[in-house]
Amino acid sequence: MKNLNLVYVICSALIFFNCSTDNEPIENTNAPNITNYIFKTYNVSITPDTVIDSTNYVIDNNRIISSSSLNFSTNVSRSSEYTYVSNRISQVRSYTDGVLTRIQDYAYNNGGDLIEYLNESIDAATLTSSYDRHRFTHTPDTIFSTWDRSFDGINFDFLISNFKIVLNANDNRTYLEEEDIINDKVRKFTSIYDVNNNLLEETSIIITNTDVVIPNVDFSHTFSTGINSFYVINEATYTHKNLMLLYHLQGNAINNINVKSITPNTLESFESSFAPDLFNFEINNTLDTNNNAIFSDYRTIASGSLFTRFTQEFILQ
Repeated sequence: MKNLNLVYVICSALIFFNCSTDNEPIENTNAPNITNYIFKTYNVSITPDTVIDSTNYVIDNNRIISSSSLNFSTNVSRSSEYTYVSNRISQVRSYTDGVLTRIQDYAYNNGGDLIEYLNESIDAATLTSSYDRHRFTHTPDTIFSTWDRSFDGINFDFLISNFKIVLNANDNRTYLEEEDIINDKVRKFTSIYDVNNNLLEETSIIITNTDVVIPNVDFSHTFSTGINSFYVINEATYTHKNLMLLYHLQGNAINNINVKSITPNTLESFESSFAPDLFNFEINNTLDTNNNAIFSDYRTIASGSLFTRFTQEFILQ
């Protein structure tokens, strides 16, 4: 069995090198019609790899409308329902073994900009909830955001972080600054994109309460000319701008390779400054005749051995 401390380290560390695309933007003249997206994680401790968890997302007009999953180790089933109002995502309701455990609400201003994302986590045993609220204030050159928490849904008196977000003309997030209230430090992220809006590089630093600057984890990526079907789904479900506003909420696990969710082209390589002599990453994509990704396989290698694996399968019409 793999060392659980090692698992914790890689999952708790929190993106211009090369790009194989041309200098002109790629236009997908054969836009896919995706009907299903299937995400699987694997137990790599045995040979051959065995599926641990499988989630099937039902897609309509390239937007997620529902999902269902089963963990084969625990027999826990999960499902979700997506609601749209005025062609924008409004709510996602999630269930565990048929019991409501999470509600995500999205609110917009009259211009269609996201102004609030509210995540309610419900304890199925006690039927009590905690609420994480993210509010966004849009100005001409900067979007300001606050993250606060409540345990009654009314009084949000526990401030977690303040953010400054800068988007470029293509709504790509080029700068993020987080004031971490709890840990009394500041994180700054800068990002560089190619002409096709693929995230090439992200660099970050941490500034402590004593003004000491500490280099954080950096990421670099290259891309092929294939169309990233996962991005097609995310862009249709959330919009590109909202993906960028919410990107920092995905989680800190390096082996999740978060960049796959926001880049239009298929990811060819991924590198991280976190323990580069220990971890490396393998990515393989299968494309259809129209250059759309129909299968992607992501593997994390630790000291020469397979450490984690997940796959994405896309059913297209």
